[in-house]
Amino acid sequence: MAMKRKLVLFIAGYFSAAIITGLISCDDCGPFPDKFKVTSFDWKVYRVALTQNNLTLSEIITSVSFSELGIYIKPKTKEYFSFWRNNYHLIPTTYACDPIIPTTNERIKDIIIMSDKDFSSDFPAGMDISELFDIVISDPNNNAIADKYDLKAYVQTHPFVTREITLLLKVAPDRNDEFEFTIKYFQDGIDLNYYEFSTGKVSITI
Repeated sequence: MAMKRKLVLFIAGYFSAAIITGLISCDDCGPFPDKFKVTSFDWKVYRVALTQNNLTLSEIITSVSFSELGIYIKPKTKEYFSFWRNNYHLIPTTYACDPIIPTTNERIKDIIIMSDKDFSSDFPAGMDISELFDIVISDPNNNAIADKYDLKAYVQTHPFVTREITLLLKVAPDRNDEFEFTIKYFQDGIDLNYYEFSTGKVSITI
């Protein structure tokens, strides 16, 4: 009888420990946020080399050829739960410790680019010159490594915000000169709908 009682106590203690361990484990490894939202941006102007499956960014020392100019933009994001988070499950689900790759519901509405001086006779200072740019999308989580599109055509699809973008100049200016570009970014966001920055002077050669 005493042996049976000890066995019952042992089994009860084992399952209690398992439940407590499960609670701790669940807190340590899940649940995970399933969404992200944009809070701000990092950006920089680079010399760009683009191949079929790779985008290489390097510092601009003095000047850059128009065909190698790239404006790199990386959203700063914050992850969050789109569902009600219940922290009181006694037994965690089997997938609780599998990381979730957050996605977003935020969409790009438009990207406008302006030059501080006449870019060409057709594109005077202050005019939107975004049609002179391509956009390269980099988002490994969505199998986008270095996907290039015409910028105007791309934003007209109102795509979801991606993890990194690079704007590539594809048309030469009328002359070698220093240009400063202002980028105006619009999105359907949660905390942020508009962001603007200027690149500073960039020496561009034909």
